[in-house]
Amino acid sequence: MKSRKTWGTIIAVIAAILTVFKDQFGLNINPTEVLSGIGALLVYIALEGKLDLARIREQITKFKDPKFYLAFAIALLTALTQIFGWSLPLEEINVILAALMSILFGIEYKKLKAR
Repeated sequence: MKSRKTWGTIIAVIAAILTVFKDQFGLNINPTEVLSGIGALLVYIALEGKLDLARIREQITKFKDPKFYLAFAIALLTALTQIFGWSLPLEEINVILAALMSILFGIEYKKLKAR
């Protein structure tokens, strides 16, 4: 879906540019038709954006979950190691990841036990 939005926007921009330079290119483009097409694309993009936001709002509780933050910390550790060229020994990375995973499993165990 995102690619349709992108392509629609690109086509609308190209059409607008061609309308401005229609005399130089020898084109016969009606500016009213181009503007109506751009308007239709903008309405479509706006409606798709509203649907995307609704889907995000449905999943907002996932961002409040501690597991999300643990997974984010693991990904951040990996990314920072690559970006800054830290040469952490594999044993240390395994210890950190094992500690984070044990916390994650502990949280899940508490949730299952509470049911």
